[in-house]
Amino acid sequence: MRPQVQGVVAEQIEVAIGEIETVPGTVRHLRQLAAEHPEVFFKAAARYLESAPPSASARTLADIVARQDSIFDHLLDPRLCSTKAAVAIFRRLLVVDPTLDFRLARMLPGRNESSPAKAQTAKTLAGSHAARALEILDLTSPGQRLLSVIGHLPNSADARISAKAALFVGRRVSNPAWLEKQLVREDARVRASAIESVWGAKSEAAIRILEECCTDPNNRVAGNALIGLHMAGCPDVNIRAIGMSLADDPGRRSAAAWVMGKIGSPDFVDCLTSLIRDADPRVRSTAVRSLAEIRRTETKRIEIEAERVKTETKPEIVTVVEPVAEPAAEPETFNIRVPTFQRL
Repeated sequence: MRPQVQGVVAEQIEVAIGEIETVPGTVRHLRQLAAEHPEVFFKAAARYLESAPPSASARTLADIVARQDSIFDHLLDPRLCSTKAAVAIFRRLLVVDPTLDFRLARMLPGRNESSPAKAQTAKTLAGSHAARALEILDLTSPGQRLLSVIGHLPNSADARISAKAALFVGRRVSNPAWLEKQLVREDARVRASAIESVWGAKSEAAIRILEECCTDPNNRVAGNALIGLHMAGCPDVNIRAIGMSLADDPGRRSAAAWVMGKIGSPDFVDCLTSLIRDADPRVRSTAVRSLAEIRRTETKRIEIEAERVKTETKPEIVTVVEPVAEPAAEPETFNIRVPTFQRL
C-alpha cells in the first residue's frame, strides 16, 4: 500500500474508533477496515488500546482486534508494537476473549517439537517470536492454567525459549526441587531466569538457594540472587553489592552496578559515582544508568513526601459565621384616643 493511501486509511480508522458509540454502523465499518487493511488497522487500534481508559468503546474495539486472524502475528512483530505495548494490549484482549492465552500458548513448540528445526510449521512459533510470546503470557496469564502447555519448554534446545519458559514455570510452581534442577543446567540464562522466578520468596529453602547462587560464576545469576535476597529482607545485601563492585572481573563490577540500580538505595550513590570512572566502558555505562535511576527514584520519593507533609500541615479552613443582627425594633405605636364631643 502506498504511504499516501495508508495515511488516508489510518485516518479513517482513527475517526471511526472515536465514533464507535455514537455513529450507527461504525462497528461494521471498522470490521471491514480490519479485514481489508489488517496491519494499518492494528497499528491504529494498538495506539488506542495501549493508553485509553476502560470504556465501552475500548471493549468493542478490543473485541474487533481479538477476532483478527493475524492478531498474534501483529502482537509478536516488534515493528508494530513494543513488548510493553503488546502486554498492555493483550491484557485488554483477554477481557473480551479469556481463551486467547491458551490459543497463543498452543502455538509454542509442543513436547515433540522443542527444537528450533522442528518448530517451523505455519502454526508453531520459534525463536524470538516464541520467546516474546512467553514473555507476554508470563505477564498476563494468571496462575498455573498454562503449565500443561508450557511446562516442558524449559528443556527446549532454543536458549531463548528455555530461559523465558524457566521464568514462566518457576514463578508458578514454587518448588525448590524444580528450582535446584534448573540450577545445574549449563545455560546461564536458564539459571538466571530460575533465580528471578523466586524473587519475593521468603522461605528458608528459597533464601538458602539464593545464598548459594551469590557465588555463581555467571554474573547475571549472582546479581539476580542478590536482588532476591534484598526482596527477602536480608540485611547485608547492600554491603555485598558494594563488595561485588570491587571485583577484578569487569563483568562482575557491571553486574554490581546493575544490582544497585535495581535496589535503588541512595546508599549506593558514592559507589556508583566511583564506578562512572571505571576503566571498562560496560561498567561505566551501567553505573550511569543505575545512578540516574536512583536519582529519579529519590526525586519521586521526595516529591511524594513533600506532598504528604503539605497535606498533613495544611491549615484548617475555619468558616467564620457572622452573627446575624437582630432585626431593628419597630417604633412603639401609641393608640391615642381622641375624645368625641357631643353637640349641646
